[in-house]
Amino acid sequence: MQAAKSESKNAQKIVFEKKIYFFWVFTLLTLVLLSFGFFRYIRKGNYYLKKQTAFLKEQAEFAKAKAPNYFVKNYLPNQIKNVMFADKYGLVLDSKIIKIRYVPNPYNPSIIKAENGNYKLFFRYDIPKEYPLENPNLPLATNIGIVELDHKFNQIKPFKKIDTGSIYSEDPRVVLSKGRIFLSYNDIQPIRTYSRSIRLAELDPISMDVKYITNLDQHLQPVEKNWVPFVTDDERGYGLHFIYQMNPHKILKVNDTTKNDMTHLIFENSPSVLANLWPKKWGKPRGGTPPVLIDGEYLTFFHSCFTDEKTNTNWYVVGAYTFEAEAPFRITSISKEPILFNDIYSAKHGIGTNESLYCLFPSGVVAETKKNKNLLHVTCGENDSETRVVTMDRDILLEGMLPITYENQIQEELVAIDMFQ
Repeated sequence: MQAAKSESKNAQKIVFEKKIYFFWVFTLLTLVLLSFGFFRYIRKGNYYLKKQTAFLKEQAEFAKAKAPNYFVKNYLPNQIKNVMFADKYGLVLDSKIIKIRYVPNPYNPSIIKAENGNYKLFFRYDIPKEYPLENPNLPLATNIGIVELDHKFNQIKPFKKIDTGSIYSEDPRVVLSKGRIFLSYNDIQPIRTYSRSIRLAELDPISMDVKYITNLDQHLQPVEKNWVPFVTDDERGYGLHFIYQMNPHKILKVNDTTKNDMTHLIFENSPSVLANLWPKKWGKPRGGTPPVLIDGEYLTFFHSCFTDEKTNTNWYVVGAYTFEAEAPFRITSISKEPILFNDIYSAKHGIGTNESLYCLFPSGVVAETKKNKNLLHVTCGENDSETRVVTMDRDILLEGMLPITYENQIQEELVAIDMFQ
């Protein structure tokens, strides 16, 4: 009896020890599996953490790139990152944002010098429409205003709206011709299909009221913008011309400012399409400032636009070129690279403007000599939100331009057989 009890206790002890053994084995395997899973989870977590961190860093860099001041100090697109800022070598002497009372975002300004030594600035400004559902594709009313500035480009009189009879007038350019003031701008056509044409208005030199408006629709393309007016000597006192495009250098002559009567000037044996005139990486050159006559040639500033694929932003840059003062008005020199400076693109985007647009748009220039220094004051629209005047050293600009010569009228290295080559 005693032996049976002893054997029973031993059997129970063996069973208990086996249970303890299996418990510890199970616990150990569980710990091993949990450790393996934990370390795998940590590695996977680190991978996703690094990936998320890289993504957030990229987003932060992009967000910084969207900030206007960041571009100038920390980032420039590949197309212009190696261009030296013009204020470093004395070309750009100063730049200033022009404020106009009661106009939140004046931009794309053109300028002339008045007889009293002050400046008359014509500009575009956009405001909400009184009836938004009228032509919903154009949500804002675009107007043209004028203001008088002193020699330091400070406002001295209230601004005046130019009554064009339309709420869709854009991008004024103004020229003087023997006391007469001509204003060109683009406006929508009175048809359902969206299209624009250039309008020409003569203004009263005292009141700035519109005398008449001529629609210069030449049936060349649906949307016309950036025609650049300039004046040559003429027996009637207004040899008014337009630069229609830069390359080829197409010139239109206005025969009568009160009628849609223009001549498309064509010159035989004169090359019009120039190869390598302006590198493609900076975009196609388009119209800018009304030219000024300097040393027997016309000088004008133009703009071009390119897209930065890294940030999906559009950039407008500025250059200059000169051309002959007489027919056939051939281009004689051009900037070697875009004109950049320290505060460029720093204007804060206005409400409703395209924040992916970084733009300097030249639309006016006046020349003057001050303290024995030849100056150019270039008025520009910046980021479709502000008006900036950039003061440049004229001599440094002209000395640094690339000359274009026409030996025997045609040079292989300059004349493009195919403009898209």
